[in-house]
Amino acid sequence: MPNTVFSSRRVRRGNDAKGASALHQDLAEQIVMIAVKENMPSGAHLAEEGLAKRLRVSRSPVRSALKRLQERGIVEARTNRGFYLVEDGAALARRIQVKPESGADSIYDRILRDYVQGELSETVNESHLLARYEVGASELRTALLRLAEHGILSRSRGKGWHFEPGLATPEALEQSYRFRILVECGGLLEPSFRPDPQAFSRIRDAHTLFLDRLGENSAAEFFAINSDFHLTLAECSNNAFIQRAVENQNRLRKLHEFVSFPSLSIDRMKLSCTEHLEIIKALEDWDNDHASNLMKSHLSGSRRMYISV
Repeated sequence: MPNTVFSSRRVRRGNDAKGASALHQDLAEQIVMIAVKENMPSGAHLAEEGLAKRLRVSRSPVRSALKRLQERGIVEARTNRGFYLVEDGAALARRIQVKPESGADSIYDRILRDYVQGELSETVNESHLLARYEVGASELRTALLRLAEHGILSRSRGKGWHFEPGLATPEALEQSYRFRILVECGGLLEPSFRPDPQAFSRIRDAHTLFLDRLGENSAAEFFAINSDFHLTLAECSNNAFIQRAVENQNRLRKLHEFVSFPSLSIDRMKLSCTEHLEIIKALEDWDNDHASNLMKSHLSGSRRMYISV
């Protein structure tokens, strides 16, 4: 997401401290996006345990991320009670829209775009990237760590990094969508599938808010509600292998789709959100066969659109 409410300052305490700082910064950004997506009310309790489970980390880094948000006036700490949101999600979304994005997020996007367009080689080193993007070392390292977390980059020996092979080809995108159709449509038909009314309500609210602000939204917001929708349905399958597969696909989607999202038309974003809500409605009606067919149509349409971009 555009990192619009965070400072890019880093404390120089060695490589481990820098890595931890980048993690806390990334978690802080994810917590803000959760508040925006769910349109949380002012004063909402940000429970450490719940966030840790949702973000798949321990409570300690979540606590550090919340302290960062406290320093920036986004949350407040109440003695022996935890952390609470200062502004509601809608106000925070407006705040995100008007602030500039950070260097780390800008570099993240530029590296992705340059790689997909063939302007970066399969192996890159930090000195070359520093010169190319004219950015601070800490901001570049944060972007590289985030790309590595998303399965796009891996460390090479020495100071180099290499892109995972075969991810940026049209063939890979085609295969990815065919795989998603198999896994996600099948996940809706699992005998263990159980609708989650609270999660479905959250998704509906996030999509409604997005549609109400259609034309004002960022590419990152669109990517976030898409990722959350698909991962939530995978979680409802109660099949750990389906969930892990969708988690991995969500990460890899950044390489192709996140770069293309800014060029999407308003009509396409509206259609995507509408199709998501139709799938949710079918699942709430316990018509999983219909939901699976809707999902196949949805993913097939997205496949045709992205491959033609």
